[in-house]
Amino acid sequence: MSIIIGAENIHRAKAFLPNDTANIIFGDDSLATAFKTTGNRKPAGQYCIHNKIKLSLENDLIAETAHAIHQLVGKIEIDGIIIDNQIGNLVHRVPAMAARIQHALAELMYPEQTAAGTFQRFKEAIEFYDQRIKSFAFDIMTLDAKTKWVEEIAEAYVASGKYKNIVSVYLTPDMSTITLHKGANYTFKRPQQGIIDTLTRTHGCFANYIQAVADNDDIFGDMDGKGVFLYATRGARNHLNELFSTNGIKLEDIDLLIEHQANFAMIPLTLAQILDTDPLKLKDAVADIIANKMVTNVHERGNCSVVCMQRLPYDLKRGALQADEIQGFKINRNLDRLKQAKLILNDSVGAGMTRSSFLQRT
Repeated sequence: MSIIIGAENIHRAKAFLPNDTANIIFGDDSLATAFKTTGNRKPAGQYCIHNKIKLSLENDLIAETAHAIHQLVGKIEIDGIIIDNQIGNLVHRVPAMAARIQHALAELMYPEQTAAGTFQRFKEAIEFYDQRIKSFAFDIMTLDAKTKWVEEIAEAYVASGKYKNIVSVYLTPDMSTITLHKGANYTFKRPQQGIIDTLTRTHGCFANYIQAVADNDDIFGDMDGKGVFLYATRGARNHLNELFSTNGIKLEDIDLLIEHQANFAMIPLTLAQILDTDPLKLKDAVADIIANKMVTNVHERGNCSVVCMQRLPYDLKRGALQADEIQGFKINRNLDRLKQAKLILNDSVGAGMTRSSFLQRT
């Protein structure tokens, strides 16, 4: 089993010099990084397609698909929505259609909160999602017109033992094929090495924080910078605490933290949210983690989106990082020891809005 993280063709924008090794990571011939795990077993449990429908879409792809899912699942709590999005238009891809449909479904399932404006207020919305929704939502796009690929992926999620109810959708401009996948008696067993656990959560109520919008014949990006920053920093605590608690660890047990680096300012603020430390000692604790348990390259590379997550371990392994100081914080001060890190946390934020983290043991 492998997990693939991030994929962008940033070299087309000529963001780096031709001889810069960044082109190896960000080029067409190296779209993503795969981390091997050592898990190798045939899962024991019962899988079934609980229900499946085909829906002709007429006007509103999001509302009609969400309504159909609502009818399909009833009161069943779903763990994730995976959509094979065959609509090529960028407006229907950023953010993921799955995130928009997730929130449209939430509004149908919780009409009282919708009417009360809960989802319009950041603190209330993120707390409600963390407590009641607790699901992921993402898009894929397969290369042939077959529903089986997204259905096989959904089945694999169920068979992993981590998820009981997954909805898959094969989405075209005029039709949805919606399937509810259920599993019973599967047991999740953590591999001894490689990727030992993951956690992905989508908060579709914030889907419009990063979106593509149409303007006549053009398409432009639109971002709520304050909203994205709030989500990236304040959304960390509950998310990472859930991942830590299920694995019996704390942040202090992590040898190496690879954090999404849209800008440096978000890093100390994110750490301050997740550290359980005496407030009088918090600043020093944050500074210690940044200096000795993290690697940083945002001051040299800029915001390379989620793909910077791949660049950091690459630079660490090959000695491309240098000790420095940013905004009063010492960085990259423990590089030799970090190369030998045994327990690694990768934590990233993307459009949707979605936070995804995984633990890696070497």
